[in-house]
Amino acid sequence: MIDQLIDKKIAASLTLLSNEQAENGYFRTYDMQPNYGSGMVWREYEKNGFVTANILVPLASIRSKVSMELLRHGYKATIGNKNKYGLWQYFNDKNEAFFIPYETDTSSLFSYVALKLNKPENNKELFYEQINKDEHFNLWFLPNYISVFNHPFYKLN
Repeated sequence: MIDQLIDKKIAASLTLLSNEQAENGYFRTYDMQPNYGSGMVWREYEKNGFVTANILVPLASIRSKVSMELLRHGYKATIGNKNKYGLWQYFNDKNEAFFIPYETDTSSLFSYVALKLNKPENNKELFYEQINKDEHFNLWFLPNYISVFNHPFYKLN
């Protein structure tokens, strides 16, 4: 009985996600932002990698035709926005209103999705390098003495 209810809820969720996945593969993203001079306004973002990655991760654990279609379509859409070191940005469109550099959240989520699709990224060392001397983990990919010499993406492109 409970399993049937869970299956119904999963099916309803997949239908909702199918309706919210844009043709470009990303999931539609909305937020409320101040519009200077006229209060708050809703904004829609076409290519929000972070939100898309957060939706793809649980889809990777659901074994159904619909979840796999959503997963593959979302991953395929975002793979072109990955840099050559296997990192993704929060927003994946250079024309978005806000530029956010490569960071560990989005990159680790997409790396997990790639692993689940049997397309693992070779970027673990970049993540390990983000642990500082206090054993805290940096959110943004920051250059350190070793990474500046080993990873040219830290240089301005």
